[in-house]
Amino acid sequence: MPELPYRLLLRRGPLAELAVATACLNLLALADTVYTMILLRRYIAHGVDGTLVLLTLGALAAVGLQWLLASVRRVLAQGLGRERDQALAAGVFAALGGADALALASVAREDAAQAAADLGEVHAACDAQAACALLDAPFALLFTASVFFLSPPLAGIVLLGIVATALAGRAGIRATSGQARALARARGEARATLAQGLAAPDTVRAFGAREACRELFSAAQARVLGLVHAGREAAGRTQALALGTGVLVRVALYGVGAKLAVQGSLSVAGLIGASIMGSYALARAAGGVQAAQLGARGAQALERLRALDALPREARTGERPGAFAGGLALRGVAFGFGGQPLFAGLELDLPPGGVLVVRGRNGAGKSTLLRLLAGLARPTAGEILADGRPLAGLDPGWWRAQVAWLPQEPFFLPGTVRENILLAAPELGPGALGDIVRRAGLGPFMDTSAQGVETPVRDAGRTLPVGIRKRLALARALAAPGRLALLDEPTAGMDAGGAQAVYEAMNVMVREGRTIVVVSTDPHIVKGATRVLDLDAAAPAQGAPAPAREGAP
Repeated sequence: MPELPYRLLLRRGPLAELAVATACLNLLALADTVYTMILLRRYIAHGVDGTLVLLTLGALAAVGLQWLLASVRRVLAQGLGRERDQALAAGVFAALGGADALALASVAREDAAQAAADLGEVHAACDAQAACALLDAPFALLFTASVFFLSPPLAGIVLLGIVATALAGRAGIRATSGQARALARARGEARATLAQGLAAPDTVRAFGAREACRELFSAAQARVLGLVHAGREAAGRTQALALGTGVLVRVALYGVGAKLAVQGSLSVAGLIGASIMGSYALARAAGGVQAAQLGARGAQALERLRALDALPREARTGERPGAFAGGLALRGVAFGFGGQPLFAGLELDLPPGGVLVVRGRNGAGKSTLLRLLAGLARPTAGEILADGRPLAGLDPGWWRAQVAWLPQEPFFLPGTVRENILLAAPELGPGALGDIVRRAGLGPFMDTSAQGVETPVRDAGRTLPVGIRKRLALARALAAPGRLALLDEPTAGMDAGGAQAVYEAMNVMVREGRTIVVVSTDPHIVKGATRVLDLDAAAPAQGAPAPAREGAP
C-alpha cells in the first residue's frame, strides 16, 4: 500500500474527522455555486440591485467558512504523519547504527547520506497538502455529477478533461521515475568526487591535481545538470499538458454552453454554474495527480530507506558476565576482504594485565585486529576469547563497555571537549575530568581556551591540530572504565610532551591492572611488552613471547 493511504488508515479516528472536514468543505463549495446560480437567475429576471448585494455578502460568508474549514482540515492533516515521520527517522538511524559491521561496509557513504534527503521526500509525499489533495480528488466526480444535472454534454467535456489530466499525470510519473533514480546516483557520484578533492587539499595542491579534480567534478556535475534539465523538461511538459487541458475544457464549456444557452436548453446562470463546478472538478483531479506524483517520488525514497533497513543487524543479545578480568586469547583468527586474507591462523594467550604489542608493515591488518578485539568487526575464521568466553557469544554492548579504545584516526562527535571525553563515563565529576585532562597533556591547551572544557568540537575534530586531537582521544580512552585498552599508534604524530603523556598514561593503566593491546613501533612501548605479535612474521599465527618486565613502558 502507498505510504500516504497507509498513514491515513493507520489513525482511523483522525481520518474520520479529516474526511468529515473534507466533505463539508467540498459540499460548501458546491452549495456556494448553487447559491450563486440562484441569485444570478433572480437578478437577471428581476434586475434588483439588492440581489447583487446579497450575492456578494453570501459569497463572502461562504469564502470565510471555506477558509475556516480549510484551516481546521490542515491542522488535522498535519498531525496524521508526525509519529510516522519520527518512526522512519529512528528506523533509519537504527538500521545504520545497528547494522552488522561487514554489511555496513558494503553501504556507500553517499547512500547513507542520501537517507536524510529520502526522509524529506517521504515527508513531502505525505504532508498535509498532499493528504488534503488526495482526499479532495474523489469529489471531482461529485462536481462532474452536478454539471451533469445542468447539462450532460458539458459534464462529458469535464469528464474528458479529468481523464486527460489523469493520463498526463501518469505519463509524467513514468517519465520521471527512471530519471529520479539516475539523478540520485549522479548526485552521489558528484558529492563523492567533490569530497575526495576537499578531503586532502594539501595533497591535491602539492601534486598539482587541482585541474584533474576539477575535470572529474565538472564531468560528474554535468551529468547531474543534464538529468536535472531532462527532469524539468518532463515536468514542464506534464504541467503544460495539464494547463492546456484546463484551458481547452473551459473553452469547450463556454463554447458548447453558449450554444446551448442560445438554443434555450441551458440558462446563463446554469452556464456559469457549470463552468465553476467544472473548474472545481478539474482542480480536484489535478490535485490528486500532483499527490500521486509526489507519492511516486516518496515511494522511491521509501524503497531506498527500506533497503537500508534490510541490512543485517548486529546481534544485540548474548552473555553478560558480571566482570571482565582482562584475559584474551586468539584461536585460529583470520580476517580478509573479498577472499584476500590480511592474516590467518593467529594464536595467542594474553593474561589479565598483560601488554601486547602488535607490529607489522602497513596494510598487514594491525588496526583491523584492534577492531576485531573491540567487537567492531567479526573474524572470518577462528574465534576470540575473553576470559575464556567466545567473544561472539557476549552481548556487544556489554563487551564494548569493557573496552577503552584509542584509534589511529580519532573521530569526535559534535559537542564540547567535555562531552567527547566523557562519552563512555558521563557520571565522572569535574575533579576526575580535570585529572584526566592533565594526564592526557591537554592542560596547556585548555588553559589557553576561553571556554576551557566547554570548547566546541567541530568537523569531527579535524579543525584541531593533530597533537591536540591525539591528546583528546587519549583523554577519552582514559575516561573509559574498560579493563581492556586498545591503543592504535598512540604516539604517532605526537611531540615529545605528547609521547611522554602516553607513556605515563600506559603506566597508570598497568598499575590499575588493565590489559593493553597496542599497535606501535615506538621503542619505549615495545620494550615494555609482555607479548609481541608480529603480523609480518613468516608464521603470523604465532604470538612471540617477549621478556616480561615489571610495570610498563
